[in-house]
Amino acid sequence: TGNVLLCSSFSKTVAPGYRVGWIAAGRYQKQIERGKMLGSVACASPPQLAIAEFLANGGYDHHLRSIRRVYARQAAQMGDAIGRAFPEGTRVSRPQGGFVLWVEMPEGVDSILLYKKAKSHGVAIAPGSIFSVDGKYRNCIRLNAASWAPAVEVAIDTLGKLAAEQLNPSSRYLSFMANLLFYTVTILIWGSTWLGIKFQLGNVEPALSVAYRFALAALILFVWCLFRRLPMRFSKGDHLYIAMQGVFLFAFNYLLFYLAELQITSGLAAVVFSTIVVMNLLNGRLFLGTTIELKVLFGGALGMFGLVLLFWPEMAAVNFSGPVIVGMLLSFAATYLASLGNIISARNQHRKLPVVQTNAYGMAYGSLCMVLVVMVSGAPITIDLTAPYLLSLAYLALFGSVIAFGCYLSLVGRIGPGRAAYATLLFPVVALALSTIWEDYHWSLSGVCGILLILCGNYLALAKKKMYPLRESPQLTKASVDV
Repeated sequence: TGNVLLCSSFSKTVAPGYRVGWIAAGRYQKQIERGKMLGSVACASPPQLAIAEFLANGGYDHHLRSIRRVYARQAAQMGDAIGRAFPEGTRVSRPQGGFVLWVEMPEGVDSILLYKKAKSHGVAIAPGSIFSVDGKYRNCIRLNAASWAPAVEVAIDTLGKLAAEQLNPSSRYLSFMANLLFYTVTILIWGSTWLGIKFQLGNVEPALSVAYRFALAALILFVWCLFRRLPMRFSKGDHLYIAMQGVFLFAFNYLLFYLAELQITSGLAAVVFSTIVVMNLLNGRLFLGTTIELKVLFGGALGMFGLVLLFWPEMAAVNFSGPVIVGMLLSFAATYLASLGNIISARNQHRKLPVVQTNAYGMAYGSLCMVLVVMVSGAPITIDLTAPYLLSLAYLALFGSVIAFGCYLSLVGRIGPGRAAYATLLFPVVALALSTIWEDYHWSLSGVCGILLILCGNYLALAKKKMYPLRESPQLTKASVDV
């Protein structure tokens, strides 16, 4: 009858920036042309000519064949990720074309609440109810699989956890308590390890002491894994990343800090190490695509300033000569290696690699690396058999490595490298509190002010953003990851 008009756009199939569409108007051609003239006068000629040439030379058909395969693969990857991350009972559409997935979650999951929570985590989704005029599809969301990257996979994992929290209200409280436990244990243990490290320096090469520490820690973890019958098989690719985590986090960063503290005071080293908060935020953005939250960054800066005040008497007496500069450079290098280890651990956890097993292998790799360093350097392989050395070695291996690293790296996977790294600013506070008891440390006004700033920064970095109800139907907004 000629009453059907066919229209479409090249924006979704070629490039959004072209903004070129078409319409087969039939007997309504003149009316359509007149309406177009009244609406926007005309379109730019160059994009239209480029699209016309693309169609004429066959490039468009070749492009469609290629992009169909890409979209099909990415939609399948996202569908598999949803299956792994979302609550049991979730259903996902398998479209014959395009890159949009429709996800139906179990009853009890509210997509509007999920939208709000996801937005606070830097993830943008389309809640199902915006596709209905009467509020249907409340437990559904639409996801976009047009791109696939590690950041998108992390976003899917985040959405799954947030959806699961709605089905089990108590899980949010339990998650908070678990995070608090991991955070507290990490701070208390690592704030006290300086007592053990003091007994490690002296008769044994620093690299060898690091090797002994993590070899013993790896042995403890391997025995635990065998006792619990935990799966220990990983692919070669997984072992490569586990080895990188071990070399960066359980080897060279410790060696560089040991060497740095031969040149600079422990207070100055602590101030340098506090920059790991900023490094983790930047490296997380660079390698994982995570959002840099300004309040976390500001909280970290506040905490670092507080740390400077805490150690101000010690730092004011520093003569910034050649050896001190070398020590600071070594400390920065060690801090950056530790940050890379944090990021690799977060990456491994996002790939569902368990913390305990990866720590076991990673510590073994790190210990082996340090043994090789000692052999290459020609230093003698010795061990101090005195009680202080052996007892401190046992404490550093069991508490400072097995337990503290297990808690801290679990925290990295749960709340992100940036927030988890803020714990490092509280280690010196615990250390000075212990020093007050054991070494008669006297507090100054600047030290008290420094602690107050560190605690304020801690609150800013870790406090969750307050959510407000939407006043109107939610629309997609630009966020760090659109899915």
